[in-house]
Formats: sequence, C-alpha cells, structure tokens
Amino acid sequence: MNRTDVVRTLAATFALATISMGAAAQQQAAPVNPAAAMVSGPYGAPISLADAKKAGAAALAEAAKLGVPMVIAITDISGELIYFERMDGAIA
Repeated sequence: MNRTDVVRTLAATFALATISMGAAAQQQAAPVNPAAAMVSGPYGAPISLADAKKAGAAALAEAAKLGVPMVIAITDISGELIYFERMDGAIA
C-alpha cells in the first residue's frame, strides 16, 4: 500500500465518521417530560399502568390456562415499555 492509498483510506474514514456524527447530531432530543408528550394518536389513547397491569393479568391467566409459560410485555403507542412480567420457566 503506497502513501496515496493510505491518504485516501484515511480521508474516506474521516468522511464517514463526520457524516455519522452529523446524522447523530440532527436527531431530536427526547422531551423533558415524556408523559406530557403523550396524546391520543392514530392507535388510540395512551395506556395507563393500571390498565397495563389488568391486561398483563389477563394474559398471564390465559397462559396459565394453556399451560405455557410466557413473557408478557406491554408498551405504549410509541413502543415504550409500560409493564413486563416473566412467568417461571419462560424463555426470555
């Protein structure tokens, strides 16, 4: 590898690093209070912890009835975890 190839490789590496840092800098910061940003969206109203626990209990009861250990995860409409429970013997 001659000097020109080394310089080209370093320049390409620097360019990729600069582009990736620029893309990361353009991402919007998360709201200070995520709960304040929760509004009804096209998928329905946000789920409360109490409602998530009720849904989780129903899922656990059904899994117990079927005799299949399961992992229950309930998220809000943006994908944030609200409730999580793993039954004994479930593979997570």
